[in-house]
Amino acid sequence: METPLQLSVGVVLYRTPPEDLERCLRAFELAARRLPAVRIELVLRDQSPAPELREAVKEGPTVRYLHAGENRGFGAGQNALAQEAFSQGAAAHLCLNPDAALHPDALANLWRAFTRQPGVGLLEALQFPDEHAKPYDRDTFDTPWCSGCCLLIPRATFERTRGFDERFFMYGEDVDLSWRVRAAGLACRVVPDALAFHHVGDRAPEVARHAMLLRASALLGAKYGDRAYVDFCLDDLRTLHQETPRLPVFDAPTPEQRAVADFSHRFAFAETRW
Repeated sequence: METPLQLSVGVVLYRTPPEDLERCLRAFELAARRLPAVRIELVLRDQSPAPELREAVKEGPTVRYLHAGENRGFGAGQNALAQEAFSQGAAAHLCLNPDAALHPDALANLWRAFTRQPGVGLLEALQFPDEHAKPYDRDTFDTPWCSGCCLLIPRATFERTRGFDERFFMYGEDVDLSWRVRAAGLACRVVPDALAFHHVGDRAPEVARHAMLLRASALLGAKYGDRAYVDFCLDDLRTLHQETPRLPVFDAPTPEQRAVADFSHRFAFAETRW
């Protein structure tokens, strides 16, 4: 009798360079071998117009490719993967960027932290060589928010929060989810011995990427009721001669949500360590 799915790993693709995907899959295969007692499946949700990346994927018992076609953004893509996994009985879902590569011990150490910390809201792998400058407590490893690059979401957290807010297309959805998790009284934690390679420090500045970050940040500010931060983001968009978004009308944030939302450090969304 087949062991029920215990851990799902979801990767959302959109015109991903094949070399990045191949590195991601090689690293996953090595990491999965270090966790033989757990049934793991990695699902690649390709949101590119055509299934060109299918040729770069060797499907098997632990890897599956599906072509979704429509690019609904990171959060919506991961929500779809998580919903499918939890419907199959998964205990947790790991969001993984296609340009990231797991250390061979990363899955085992994330799983150990998950099983030893019942009730934790979110668990994040520590990225290298470009570690986030946001702080974490050296004793508890609590952090103000968790990056979606390599993020473990327990089933109970997903059921309580319904995952990412799909109004965020890209950027900001992980900060929003983290704040909602913390507002619900759950912890966001870094797992320092679970490493994920994510080298983004040499990216050339791009106006389009920065504009996408500004739009997502304005949406975040609107959701948590910080008009000054919204205006700061929209003013920057105008300076870049970029289109400003029509922001939806949100319900007023709860006192618990206001207490955890931090816009005083702008795009860092928390004090920084350097």
